[in-house]
Amino acid sequence: MIWRKAIPNLLVAAFVLLAGAALVQFAAAQGPGEAASLAAELVGAPVFTGDGTQVGEVAAVSEGADGQIREIRITTASPLGLGPRTVVLPAGSAIVLRGAVVVDLSPAEVDALPSVSQLRRPHSNA
Repeated sequence: MIWRKAIPNLLVAAFVLLAGAALVQFAAAQGPGEAASLAAELVGAPVFTGDGTQVGEVAAVSEGADGQIREIRITTASPLGLGPRTVVLPAGSAIVLRGAVVVDLSPAEVDALPSVSQLRRPHSNA
């Protein structure tokens, strides 16, 4: 019984380690045009936590003038179950792969991220 629970986690850990090595190799070889194609490929890709839980899918990817990915927005479920919402992943919290994104956040931490609509609301000084 313990193996049934451990095997999926071991597979995800192996995937993340191998993908991280592939990402380093890819990042060293990519030019601006290749980064743009990666950004376009990522829209709609699944987003996983390190333990293999799928927490959403990529909604949008923003790039800087240098072609590097600056921001990733994902669509995830509302913590209250009231439908989907879009959140911005914190800088440095994601490993970008071809066809998937792995975040260094727990499902609870993803749930705690503010939605994009909350980020745009003006703050009142009352």
